Amino acid sequence: MTRIHLSAVTALALAAGGAVASPLNLSPALPDVASGFILVTYDANTSIFSATGVTQNVTLPGPSTVPAGLRSFSLTCIIDNVGNASSGILSVFSDVGGPNSQNFLSADLDAFGFGTFNKFEFIFTQQSGNLASVGEQIGTILVAPGLSFPGGVPDFSRSFSNAFPGTNFGDGNADTFVIPAPSAAGLLAIGGLVATRRRRTK
Repeated sequence: MTRIHLSAVTALALAAGGAVASPLNLSPALPDVASGFILVTYDANTSIFSATGVTQNVTLPGPSTVPAGLRSFSLTCIIDNVGNASSGILSVFSDVGGPNSQNFLSADLDAFGFGTFNKFEFIFTQQSGNLASVGEQIGTILVAPGLSFPGGVPDFSRSFSNAFPGTNFGDGNADTFVIPAPSAAGLLAIGGLVATRRRRTK
């Protein structure tokens, strides 16, 4: 059974007219792990979306930026042919906190959105890692310039990949970061929206 929870942050996106297929309009915050050389692939037959690359820099509150150590960035999702995500796993490592340390790890996908400029957005709930507390929401903004879609909006009705010819990496880049808790004003703005919704799949 897979659950997708919609928190106040996600509900606010829905209030702005969002559905699963709409952008979440996330903004990077600190701490932030920047990753690059990301290979983005999607198999329309299996509905498996995959993004793998290396972490490059970590920006910490202060702010201060330190090398990430070229450790692993990995995000895998099940996304149907119209852009609805049912599950996902995010794993991000860097040298912050020690060589090859786990910064973010979650198999609890809260929300997914996408929009122009080949942008994919994800919200997860942190389950393990040293850059966020368990239960905090973490966002990932992933952009893959090498993909070609009409209007620059991802199309899940067909398979796609941004792999450079003869390689296992691509031109994708991502920011993974802690999402600040909504302010009181933000909570008031969502008014009567239901803050939590569950989708079950068997």
